[in-house]
Amino acid sequence: RVESKTHPEVVTKPALSQDDVRALVALAKQRHVTIVPEIDMPGHMTAALAKHPELQLTNSAGQKQKDKLDVTLPAARKFAADLVGEYMKLFPAPWWHMGADEYLGAFSTDADYQQYPQLAAYAQQKYGPNANGKDAVLDFVNAIDQQVKASGKRLRIWADGMKGGAAVTIDPNVVVEWWENRSSYNPDELIAQGHDVLNVSWWPLYYVTGGPFKGLRSTEADFYEQWDPWHFEGPYT
Repeated sequence: RVESKTHPEVVTKPALSQDDVRALVALAKQRHVTIVPEIDMPGHMTAALAKHPELQLTNSAGQKQKDKLDVTLPAARKFAADLVGEYMKLFPAPWWHMGADEYLGAFSTDADYQQYPQLAAYAQQKYGPNANGKDAVLDFVNAIDQQVKASGKRLRIWADGMKGGAAVTIDPNVVVEWWENRSSYNPDELIAQGHDVLNVSWWPLYYVTGGPFKGLRSTEADFYEQWDPWHFEGPYT
């Protein structure tokens, strides 16, 4: 959690001040470490959206999804752009990470998207009748990419949120971090699409500190002794 001046209401305590972040960035530079900032969006936004229920995605039954930004709302897109624009200025890294994974769940289907007809309606209005709900999400990713590029940085996303669109694909400029082999394109496919690919294979790099998967992690020694840049390993067989 980092202090926000554009949307102070989204930050819970304790939080780092922006001066704290500047000090961390300076220390990292001394140690030849690049800090890559990330706000995972448009999913995984429970904390950021807690004070903004009007921006939460609502299903056809009228139920709000507390962790999901409704990417069809202009106000929701402005909210996201405000946060990205503010925090990018704190980090000199040439990257911005937006996650972009698991919007409707890790293994979402067409049936899942049908519960949110506003997504398909938004995409079809913009891209024509063949567009689907996932296209609205991919369009949002590309919009954040445009903002990041305009700031002289490159966007990173996780690989497992890229499939499913009918009319929209992720801009090839976006760097893809590949970590799993069930929902993602394989690395060769991503390269063929024009993406730079970073190998963050789930093993030995998966390191969970809390939640239902607490303890699912390799050791620091595993990081150094088992990881090879040319070996891409996902958790599914």
